[in-house]
Amino acid sequence: PGNLEQDFWVYAYYDSVGNQSTSLLNPDFMYKQKVVYGNGAFTYTPTKYWPVTGSVAFYAWTPYSASNLTFSTPASVSSTGYPVFAYMVKDTVLVQEDLLAAALEDQDGMSGSVNLNFKHVLTKVAFGARTTGNYAARGVTVKMQSITLKNIINKGSFSYDRFTNTSDTTHWWRTDASSKTTYSPELVYNDGMTVPYYVSDTLLVMNSGDQSLLMMPQDFTGTNAQLVIVYDVVYSDGTTETQRFTKTVPLDGTTSWKAGMYIFYAIKISLDDVEFAASVNDWNVTFQDVIVLPPNNQQ
Repeated sequence: PGNLEQDFWVYAYYDSVGNQSTSLLNPDFMYKQKVVYGNGAFTYTPTKYWPVTGSVAFYAWTPYSASNLTFSTPASVSSTGYPVFAYMVKDTVLVQEDLLAAALEDQDGMSGSVNLNFKHVLTKVAFGARTTGNYAARGVTVKMQSITLKNIINKGSFSYDRFTNTSDTTHWWRTDASSKTTYSPELVYNDGMTVPYYVSDTLLVMNSGDQSLLMMPQDFTGTNAQLVIVYDVVYSDGTTETQRFTKTVPLDGTTSWKAGMYIFYAIKISLDDVEFAASVNDWNVTFQDVIVLPPNNQQ
């Protein structure tokens, strides 16, 4: 955990009674209010003051600049109901956003500052790899060429009602199973990334720079989602042709991607040695009769 150091936006609902559900209220206290971070503090305008009676519920998100985020509720300052937005994860890994959300209800003048605890609402995914044997000592280098996630859901609807009232993060989103795409992080080197061997169970992170994927949370049970790994086996003798292998791993039955979870896929590559065994067959023995006759002049 750490301090948020970026702008965020907030809806605030005033409850004059103090015990009403947000589903019955409208965001008439703050509507898409921008809160600006600068010099270690947050400011906004125009300044709002605590009501004498009742309470206020705050629902915030960041970044606002997320181009694929659209609120369906509230549609206006007079609309009732918890905020709901649709979001689509971007295809390009480098421009994906770390989408954060926060909620704080039943606040009044005695509450002090509105202390919002933002939570990650997407799933962070990264990859690491190692070989299971010291193949380099045998003159062989394993190079990772690509890592691809296929048939991945990239769109869903996020509800602050579920976010606030459900501790199970799998219920925060309603995913759109009809919207799927492919993701592939860039590796460190264009000609392939050498996969090392470690005596301990250490893995080399395959993602280059800030290439961790920020993905739509989803469950893979019964889906056709796949992890596809392509790697080369390169020989140092200069005569053996490089071999390319493709391994496809179904994600059905693997760990679900939950909101706020960091999934690290540990890829372990093993090579099957070509070994020789030899034997010698017994001689095939053939007997040939040789008849020796006496010379003609000898009787």
